[in-house]
Amino acid sequence: MPGTYRMAFHSISINDQHKEIRGCWRTSPAVFNKLEGIFGFTIDACADRDNHLLPRYWTEEDDALTQDWSEERVFCNPPFGMAAKIVPKARTAKLAVILLPFTVLVSKYFSQNPPDVLLLPPTRWKYLPPPGLPSFTNSPLGTVALVYGPSPHEIDDLKVLGSVYKLT
Repeated sequence: MPGTYRMAFHSISINDQHKEIRGCWRTSPAVFNKLEGIFGFTIDACADRDNHLLPRYWTEEDDALTQDWSEERVFCNPPFGMAAKIVPKARTAKLAVILLPFTVLVSKYFSQNPPDVLLLPPTRWKYLPPPGLPSFTNSPLGTVALVYGPSPHEIDDLKVLGSVYKLT
């Protein structure tokens, strides 16, 4: 299937040309607005001036890993390469929702820092590319939302977004 290979090669070429921005994909407003309506976030932990979804956000320069999360209701769609550092930090928040690829479920850092709740969407969520990269119909990886510190009411409300599994 020549078209498939050409598309894959094109994707690789784009990623090589834009290494500095390829981790800056923005959560779609449709998904974010549903999560925000349930949790009422106070901070977007891994954002920049082009892709933040909340008035308050931490940039790469602010370094979310050095910030105090204890009084925050954190939304975090980190570059996937930061997952091993972000997941342990999530437990320190008042509440944290971390969006990561489904493959995180078999990682050591996940098993050492399990969330209270796991949300598995019924389909792949769409992410919006940073300026300069083409849009694709959806992520090549399935997404999972790790939720730390939710109330029982928030857990019930989360069911509109997919299958909810209480782990603790």
